[in-house]
Amino acid sequence: ASGIEKIADPAPISAVIKQTKFFDWVVKSGIPLNKRNNLNNFTVALGSSLVIAGAMFLFNIRRKLSAGFLSFLVANFTIFVHLNLSNLAATPKKNVVSAYQNFALVGALWMIAFGRPNVEVVPVVVKEAQVAQ
Repeated sequence: ASGIEKIADPAPISAVIKQTKFFDWVVKSGIPLNKRNNLNNFTVALGSSLVIAGAMFLFNIRRKLSAGFLSFLVANFTIFVHLNLSNLAATPKKNVVSAYQNFALVGALWMIAFGRPNVEVVPVVVKEAQVAQ
């Protein structure tokens, strides 16, 4: 689901998050996500972060920073939500395919965020060799 879908209707994504080990870890750590509104607010915050970082990347505002932030969000969401970390063999095939797609996206974002620095290209003017007459 896209960031806008997470903002417009957080209930389906909240239900998916609630079924993961990530949710259990967060609740055990003391963060009260087990209340319905808190989980929906977390989902809306996640979707808003994706939309804001995506818009920054799209409009080339702090491109490397926004690509790094997007890769961080997508990688964490993929690891903790799409994959069943307690038993990887039990992960549904649909989630594995989504995880592969997301990791490919993360790789591309890392190339943008942490790849070689911007290099200014200076055109080289080659003069025609003067022919001795």
